[in-house]
Amino acid sequence: MVDILGQSSRLGILRLLLNFLEDAAAPSTALQIIARRRDLPFIRLLLGRVGRAPTETICKNLRKLDSITWLTENRAVLDTLSEPDQQAVVCLAVRSGMNRLEVFEVLKHVLQFGRVGARQDAAAALPDFGGADADQLALQGLDDPDPNVQALMARQLRGRRIPGAIARLIQFLDSPHPVIRDAARDSLQEFNFQRYLDSFELMDEDIRCSTGKLVLRVDPEALDRLADELKAPSRTRRLRALEMANTMRVVDRIESLVIELLGDEDHFIRAEAAETLQSCNSTLARQALRGAMSDRSVAVREAAELALQSLAAGPAAPTGTSPITPPLSGGLHEPTLPTTLPPMPEAGV
Repeated sequence: MVDILGQSSRLGILRLLLNFLEDAAAPSTALQIIARRRDLPFIRLLLGRVGRAPTETICKNLRKLDSITWLTENRAVLDTLSEPDQQAVVCLAVRSGMNRLEVFEVLKHVLQFGRVGARQDAAAALPDFGGADADQLALQGLDDPDPNVQALMARQLRGRRIPGAIARLIQFLDSPHPVIRDAARDSLQEFNFQRYLDSFELMDEDIRCSTGKLVLRVDPEALDRLADELKAPSRTRRLRALEMANTMRVVDRIESLVIELLGDEDHFIRAEAAETLQSCNSTLARQALRGAMSDRSVAVREAAELALQSLAAGPAAPTGTSPITPPLSGGLHEPTLPTTLPPMPEAGV
């Protein structure tokens, strides 16, 4: 019987043997035969039975397979398989009881030579493997022709503490593929507006500027949240929001809100709004500043006059010059910004 199950090519025999995978009390001899057979017809039937989402019973029996001959001795057979079969290979290897180094080698082969769907599944399984070789494989996957593989690898960069991870993720924010942009944003999620707001007073000017630019690219709600701050009842919050708008270089994008603040009841707010508008060289801003020249407050009138003079002289020099990303042609480098925002203060302003 063992000889028949291990050598027969008859379809009925092959199916009978594979039925043991679905037997909760499968004899160990049958499972050993499954692990040793290396003929291609059997391999394809095995992979079809395993698929990408095997049953609990199949998974339990796969864990008993501590060696699968054709996966360890003839890995080139993978290249002859269809995409669904290669995907099943990934599932089979990961769920088996094989040595983890051998499983990693299977994933490595699939990532380097496999079909698209199989590479995606292998990339999704890679986070369970650490070490320099796995890190290098993740970096290589960033250049995979499939955007989904790139995105899966991008999500692993920071967890692996790979040097240059933030710089590479910032590059991915400009990807033409939404799945890659989403992966980059998710991996940089601590660069959100709320943390930036809470940490703003703790950062020096250069870090405020570079981090603010990054927050705008990572947090899609950043501008809306800044607008909320400009409308806040607290005078301190409105003043800080005006400073943030200038630091983040978005005055032109919230011009109407800044102009509204020229009519604020607090003359400090009006003066700050006038000063902020020197970053917005538009007809509407100039008209608003000319109107502020007749403000009842001397400070507001002076701020409006200086803003108009600045606009007439040309673009204002930036107050922070740190770039978000340095040139990357010579390899990956960290950008000029903190890897995380400074700790949030215990009590917000």
